Parts: sequence; C-alpha cells; structure tokens
Amino acid sequence: MYHELLYHLDLCILAYHQYTQSLVWPFDPYYERLALKGSSRRENFMTQVRTLFLGNSAYHGPGNTHGWAVNNALDPIVSRYDRLHPWRIAFCSPEPGNWLCYKLPTYITDRIASVAMCSYQAGAGNPNNATAAAQIQAAVARPLGIGGGGADRLYNFEGGTGTINGTPNVWSLMGCVLERHHGGTYDVHIAFRGSRSGSGARALTFGLAGKGNPDWVTDMDFNTVVQDNYFSVHGSVCRGFSRSVKTSIPSILTILQHIHAQNGAPPANIYVTGHSLGGALATQFATAMVLGTTHGPDGANLPGNLPTWPWRNVKLITFSAPVAGGKSFHRQFNSRIFCRRVVLSQDPITQDKRGYHVGSEVYVTGENTFNPVPLAYHEPMNVRERLYRKAGQWGDALANVPGPNKNHVDFPWKVYDSFRALYQAEASLHGAGVLNGMLTGLDGDVVRYLGTIAAVLGDSGAYKSFIRDSKVTARSTSIMTASHHMGNTAAVALAAAPNALAAEVQLVRAQFGEVGKHLSFALMLAELARNPALDFGAFIPNATLNECIQ
Repeated sequence: MYHELLYHLDLCILAYHQYTQSLVWPFDPYYERLALKGSSRRENFMTQVRTLFLGNSAYHGPGNTHGWAVNNALDPIVSRYDRLHPWRIAFCSPEPGNWLCYKLPTYITDRIASVAMCSYQAGAGNPNNATAAAQIQAAVARPLGIGGGGADRLYNFEGGTGTINGTPNVWSLMGCVLERHHGGTYDVHIAFRGSRSGSGARALTFGLAGKGNPDWVTDMDFNTVVQDNYFSVHGSVCRGFSRSVKTSIPSILTILQHIHAQNGAPPANIYVTGHSLGGALATQFATAMVLGTTHGPDGANLPGNLPTWPWRNVKLITFSAPVAGGKSFHRQFNSRIFCRRVVLSQDPITQDKRGYHVGSEVYVTGENTFNPVPLAYHEPMNVRERLYRKAGQWGDALANVPGPNKNHVDFPWKVYDSFRALYQAEASLHGAGVLNGMLTGLDGDVVRYLGTIAAVLGDSGAYKSFIRDSKVTARSTSIMTASHHMGNTAAVALAAAPNALAAEVQLVRAQFGEVGKHLSFALMLAELARNPALDFGAFIPNATLNECIQ
C-alpha cells in the first residue's frame, strides 16, 4: 500500500515533471534570460517564436503550430511531447538563479511499464470549440535495467490555458493519468499540474490584464463566476478554471476509453488530484463527471463503456487549491463528492476568504520558516515536507515514502541556484551521465533558439542604449556562425568535444558579456544532445566552458 495523501501529492509532482520534460527550451522556457529592462528584447523574441514553429505539428503551444487561431497577447510557450521519460530527472530554469529538478520516487516509477501522450491532431477541427480529435501517440516502454517490472501505464494529456472571452489558448501538457495495477484489478489516478511561469510579478500584473503567461491568465480569471450546467445545475463555477478544464476533458476521456479497452473492465477506484491551479481543475473535472448534464449525472452520458465506471464513488484529493465555485456549488459538491483538501498554514492562496472551498480540510501547520516570502508555503516541495512530518506525528505508515531530506536520492522536487549545483548534486546521487538520454532533439532546438536570438540581437531596439550598427551586425553574425556549425557538423570524438565546443563559445563570448554566458551554456546542452555518450562533467575542467555554466 501507499500513504494516500503523499502518494497523490507525488502524482501532482509527476504531472509537473512531465510538463517540464515537454518544454522545448528548458534552459529558458519563459524567455526570462531576455528580459532586459528598458529594451524590447523579450517581446521581439516572442514575436519571432510565434512564427518560428508555424504549421509544425511536432511542436505544441501557440495554436498556429496546428493550423488553429493564435492569441498574440499570450506568451508563446512551446512544447514537444517526444522527450517524456518518467524514469529520468527533469530540469528547467524558470528565471535566472532558479533551477528546478524533478526526480520521481521509485515507488511510483519502478511500477510504470510505459508512457504515452494524448494530444490534439493538427487540422482536425479546433479544440477551442471541442471539435478537434484527441489521439494517443505510440507508447514508450520502460528502458531495460530500469524499474522493478511493474505493469502500470502512464498517459499524459493536453489542454489549454489563457483563454479570455473565447480567445485562443496556448496548448501544453496539463496532467497525467496513471493506470495502477494491484491484486488482479486496477485503479485510475488523474492528476492535474499547477501554474508555471518565470517572473511571478510580471505574470501576475499581465495576467490581470488578460495577457502574458497563459496559466496566470487562467488563474486571474477565477474572480468571475458563471452558471454552467456542464459542471452543475447548482450554483456557479469560477470561469477561468472552467474554460481551461473543458479543453483537457476530451483528451482525458480518450485515455480513459483506451484504458477500458486495454483491461476489458472498469477500474476499482477513480482518484482525481491536483496542486494549486491543478487542484481547481481537478475539482471541476470531478464535478463535470458527477454533477454536470453533459457527462453526468455520475458519468451516465460519457462515451463508450465509461458510464460503467464508479463515478459515484470518485475520490478527489487537492493540494493548495483555490476556490473553484460559489456557495450553492459548494453545498451541492459537498453533498455528493468525497474530497480531501490539503492546505498549509499561511499559504496565501488557500487562505483566501472570498469564496467557498470544497471538501474536508486537512490543515497542516508548522514553523514559520519561509518569511519574508509567504508564497513559499504554496510550493509543492514545502507542502510535501510539512505533510510528511505531520503524517509521522499522526502515526501513519511511511515505509518506502521518501522523507523531507532533500539529499535523498528519491526526493521529488529540488531547487538549486545554478545548473552547476544541480548537476553536481544529482550526479553524486545518481552517477555521472545523469543527463544522458534526456535531451533528445535538443541540439536542433538550440539551433532554432540561437537563430532567433541572432535575429533579435540584430535589431538595435534590443539594447537599452545606442549601439553602432556594425556592432549589432557582428553580434548577430557570431551567434549565427556558432548556430550554423552546431546544426551542420557531426559530433566530434568524446575527448575532443570540450575543446571543440570551447572554440565555438569563444566566438560568442567575444561579442557578449553575461548574455554570452547564457548562449554558451545553451551550446553545451546542445552538444550533450548530439553526443549522448558525453557527460556534462567533462565540460567543468575546461576553463572557457566552466565560466559559462550557469
């Protein structure tokens, strides 16, 4: 068995993990490295990105990658779904000086036999109006030598955030469905991720105006409530969450029908979970299945064999979730749906008194160690640490559940102030080569990134003060030279790789200061991607490269 609350919080972290692995540019997913105050550099870069992947259905994010409408007021965060690997670590840098690393506990990943993605197909309608077809891509099997031979299957699903008054979403991996086998039967666990962004201050300010980071646009639309029988004939739901979860439901139902076909019978139990924004989406998903008129009541109007599933007994577990609906909604929900809502004391999101929370509250207290940053109480790693300690005080069984020691090999969510610190810590836990195999295709994406940077830095508007045209041209040319070389030459021998890369780095560093370090670091990750046998540790002894490791 497992500890129900900690297990589902770890599944929420799994949803974040899979989303992070899908980011095209994990070293700068939200373009914060380009946010030079007083210049238009970041905005110009995003303008280029909106056309860079036009009509390229291998990528996801802005609608125009799939031939749908695009909302240019939203940040064009780009994903690809062929790097999903729950057995490996995932990392990204939301903003400078902040590196996140995810490594899921083996008590979950050792049981996973395969992973697949369910996404919307290009040119097949439009998921903004529920006319697109969701399709499960070919599953990737667990590599040999990893795991304990479990039969669980993991499916990720796509959805949208950022819509305002019918405007198009940005599309991304919104969560996962775990088919967990035990004792001759199986359970289904549906987990929604929460919001992700770079600068929180910008995301909040722009989100209130209906632009910027798409997750935060959805978050900031929670204040408006609407009556929608899709979710319940009783009361109102928060509009931003309801618009978002509707875009995920077709892909989730496609997965559930596939699971039923694979097993030939309904699951014993259905669990729905989510953290933060994900908690609100999980709440409204469960409501739509049980109380809504489109798919409910109790799943009666679902497609295929899904009406035979135990929707009446669905179990909802949320973490740090905001309010999802109004007073009448709250009353009807609590009378029909089992829910436990885990909250950390002093979390500003869950302490909001402007609405009606649902479910039975599990209130986790602890010492005030996060001042002066109260939002730290909202982060999953801190919720998990406090919940684990409380579970021990409650006398709960915690065998095989990794504790709050952040140096534990299985601690699922870690924060580092540099990539060097991340690599050295994770390599000491998991061995050299910890990054190998997880950067599939990144070399080509780095070439695209550098080419876009070159176009932006070739514009004098990218600088705060006057700069000569000849200097602008030289900077753009140096990036294009390195980019062209990376995209058109084969990987060199392992022993020669650091010195060969250092020569490319020197071309870039000759033209740039601190920005040059970032561009050079991207080149290092690209070299790892095209030379999988190379370990990142080989770069550290090279003085030129070591100086650029962020």
